[in-house]
Amino acid sequence: MTHQLQPSGPPRFALGRSLAAAALLLAIVIGIPVVLLAFAGFPLPDEISWSAVVAALTRPDDGRLFLGALTWVAWAAWLLFTALVALEVVAQLRDMPPVRIPGTAWAQVAAAGLVSTTFLGLSMTSAEAEVSVVAYQVPGADATDHGEHGEQVADEAAPGTESVPAQQGDNGSGSEAPTSYTVRPGDSYWSIADERLGDPERFTEIVALNIGREMPDGTVLSGDEFLSTGWELHLPTDEDAQDSAGADEGEVHTVARGETLSTIAADHLGEAADYPQIVKANPRLAADPDAIDVGWRIVIPDAESDGSDQADQPGETAPDAPAEEGSDSADASPSPTAQADDTDEAAPSPEPSADDGTPSDSPMTGADDLGIAQPAEDTPELDDVELAGDKDDAEESSPAALAGYGAAAALGLLGILKARRRAQLRRRRPGHQIVQPTDERDLAAEERGHHTAAAVDVELLDRGLRSMAAKAALSETPLPALLGARVTPESCELILGKRAKVAISPFRADEGGRWVLNADSPALLSSEQAAEIAAPYPGLATIGIEKDSQVLLDLPSVGMVGVAGRPGERDEVLSAMATEVATGALNSHVNVSAIGLGIASDLADLAKTGHVRSISTAHECLRELELLTLEYASGETAPEDIPPEILISADPLTTEHLGRLRTISGHAAAPPIAVIAAAEEDQPLPGPWQLDAADGVEQELPLLGEHVRLQRISAEDYAQWARLLRTSEATVSVPAPGWEQVPPEPVRPRTRASTPAAAQRGGTEELPTLATDFSSVVEQTTASLPRLEDHEVYLRLLGTVEIIGPDAATLESGKRNLLTELACLLHLRPTQTPEDLARSMGGPRGPWSSKTRSTNLSKLRTWLGRSSSGALHLPTLSQGRYQLHPSVGSDWQLFQDFARRGLAAETAEATATLHAALDLVRGEPLSGTPLDRYAWAEPLRPTMLAAIIDTSHTIAMRHLDQPYGDLDRAREALTHALEFEPTAELLFRDLVRVEHAADNPEAITRGTQRLLIALERIDAEMTEETTKLLRQHGIQ
Repeated sequence: MTHQLQPSGPPRFALGRSLAAAALLLAIVIGIPVVLLAFAGFPLPDEISWSAVVAALTRPDDGRLFLGALTWVAWAAWLLFTALVALEVVAQLRDMPPVRIPGTAWAQVAAAGLVSTTFLGLSMTSAEAEVSVVAYQVPGADATDHGEHGEQVADEAAPGTESVPAQQGDNGSGSEAPTSYTVRPGDSYWSIADERLGDPERFTEIVALNIGREMPDGTVLSGDEFLSTGWELHLPTDEDAQDSAGADEGEVHTVARGETLSTIAADHLGEAADYPQIVKANPRLAADPDAIDVGWRIVIPDAESDGSDQADQPGETAPDAPAEEGSDSADASPSPTAQADDTDEAAPSPEPSADDGTPSDSPMTGADDLGIAQPAEDTPELDDVELAGDKDDAEESSPAALAGYGAAAALGLLGILKARRRAQLRRRRPGHQIVQPTDERDLAAEERGHHTAAAVDVELLDRGLRSMAAKAALSETPLPALLGARVTPESCELILGKRAKVAISPFRADEGGRWVLNADSPALLSSEQAAEIAAPYPGLATIGIEKDSQVLLDLPSVGMVGVAGRPGERDEVLSAMATEVATGALNSHVNVSAIGLGIASDLADLAKTGHVRSISTAHECLRELELLTLEYASGETAPEDIPPEILISADPLTTEHLGRLRTISGHAAAPPIAVIAAAEEDQPLPGPWQLDAADGVEQELPLLGEHVRLQRISAEDYAQWARLLRTSEATVSVPAPGWEQVPPEPVRPRTRASTPAAAQRGGTEELPTLATDFSSVVEQTTASLPRLEDHEVYLRLLGTVEIIGPDAATLESGKRNLLTELACLLHLRPTQTPEDLARSMGGPRGPWSSKTRSTNLSKLRTWLGRSSSGALHLPTLSQGRYQLHPSVGSDWQLFQDFARRGLAAETAEATATLHAALDLVRGEPLSGTPLDRYAWAEPLRPTMLAAIIDTSHTIAMRHLDQPYGDLDRAREALTHALEFEPTAELLFRDLVRVEHAADNPEAITRGTQRLLIALERIDAEMTEETTKLLRQHGIQ
């Protein structure tokens, strides 16, 4: 159950609710004992003797024993509830979670609700007037302050410690008198340990040294609270601090993933066996030298050998780019055939260096490119190349070159687009087509979205997390504390907040402490099974993009992320984050507040996912969050049903906003809260997560150790997606050219007597004759129609895509699928320019380079060969465009020809031609294609489906209306199409009419059940037209 951020009442009611809760508390705590004393007296007598107890238990009960026992129960209940209220009040005052007493949940929930309502309402009345500097960070979330804020604290550390005169003396020796530190804006235990002790992991020492101390405002430190400006903390000054912070005593090394003390010693000291020297220089490692984690900074003692450290210096490694350029320059001079291909493409303009996927030193088939008549077997063979690009191009390419946003955002947008087009197809009138975009820029944006979605396997991460949640629930194992995830095209990794020795299936732990999942894991649930499991980390969202991977961050675990930079660049980053969280499958159980976004200002209206709302100001958002917390405090919502709240603000948050956030998050009823907001240079957000929104900047993520570029969505990209999504919301369909003769649906329900085919069934002697007559017409008509096999080469598109005719034995291994797609593109989108072809076929790595394009066209030309007349099946470039020769056909082309003939008349021969068209359909059009391919064909799928549905509908209407009608053939045509498009309600209504004419009510019931199941899978409801028709036939 997803809760939307809807106010539970006007703000003026908040104080009233608080006062009512306070009055109820007083009535319970004070009023109940007063009433009991007045009517029942004190339960204990003045004197208690054993004989009096025995007499009370043995004499006949006149009602006084029962009343006395009832009084005792009332006093005990009052005492328990009063004690629980006291615990809740103390917890609220100390900003700590209350102590939970087993067996009292029923009373503790009520006490927590009343106390939270009282405190929250009273705090809301003064929240707007309170301006306090607070440090907001989710308790327990790990963080490391590497931003400008941390530098500022370091520079000003001296004034913060002036209050302790003994500090200077403590630096040199013992730790008897701890150093004092004054908390500054944005500080946390972690950041203070990082700045003052040199190691953020030592925050536990600070907590241990200060736990139980009372601050000036009355807060008793427990380690779970937010630090307030002005508090004074004790800091340890032992030798560990000097060893950790003293970089002058040796080099400081940051532990990378997969490293151990032995490998670090081998790299820095020359021998793996020298790791004890590192342990000696870092006393905190002595307890368990194996317990090191990614991001730890350890001191490396001076080594006698000075050559071993050079490998770790970033500046010593030669850049890759010159080597890659050198590999290109080392290629052999182009062969004559390669020069011929360049001539074939009319010397296209030089491709930019960003073009990736360029094959290396592969000669082209120049004879074919120039159109010289020569046998296909004489064509020079091509060198083996990678069709996606040679090594140089593959290394330079990046999935992110296609779009600034990540794969999760692309999948979310495409999912909404697909669902809306499916709904359009279901609402479409017979003979009409759905409204689709016509702007080439919007079509290119959709293609780019498909390529971006396929760049990494986000769906594998989603299935893996849901599979893990199911496994954990069965074994009653708690889920791990997640910090983030890294996703590649073939696998995904979970980055844990705390190291766990045993991974939960289907993940496995690697040496670096991460949990890894490969796509071939047998423990993965199927997509259908995983869809039944709630996403366990609904706040997981993409933070940045690496070369061959993308990094996601669990926002509720991190708590607060500041995005600095120019306003326009910040808006791109924040709009991309909001778009993903509002549409992604990983984030279905989360509430998103998009505050003051410029690019995605209409996101809530555009996405319509039910868990995102666009808000103009942070003040309004916090007011809604306060009211929502009051609603949760009532105790009517189960904790597991409370979704996290993600606040994404393009406006920097003030100290007032942070104070209100601290007040809200301090209450037991508050939901998990994450904030991603713009941050000014002079007013950074608290915590270590300070990111730079500058475009193209690669930066290291705190704790994760990953170097990424932040995902972003430009105003142009968002506008293109907005047009695509709004077009898919069109509720009207438009007439499809060439399909004007498709019959409309009957306005009135048919009776069996009014159906010619059914009427003929009344005369049982005539039925076999009619069926035999139409069958003979079908046989004669089919024999006279052209056949798909008449083409020497043809494509099968109405089902699993394949190419028939060329000899696959002559094709290089692993090249068939890509060349088949290239042939389909040239057939379905003829007259392709070289640039159009390169963009459409590029896939996740971006458009093909000119060399890749030439190589693949030559391979396809060689594979298709020539017709019996000597013509190339793939002619060379003509007037700047490519297209297949008419000798290459397809089932889709033949289907359209048959449908056009069959719609031209209503004779038995015309209907038989429609049957022949439907016989060409083997399944869902363009099926069996990989996720990262055929993106260019997406707009064609609805067109093909509409044509198949209209053909089946026309066949059914003909068999119901015409004297030659055959209900069995009508049923066969409808069920054939419903097999791969089970939600086509037009065909289902036709099937109801056919079964009604055949007097087969059981078939109507079975068909209705199948339709309901299919609609449930896509989260859709039956249309009004279908419901009305079923009611007319007695099915509710």
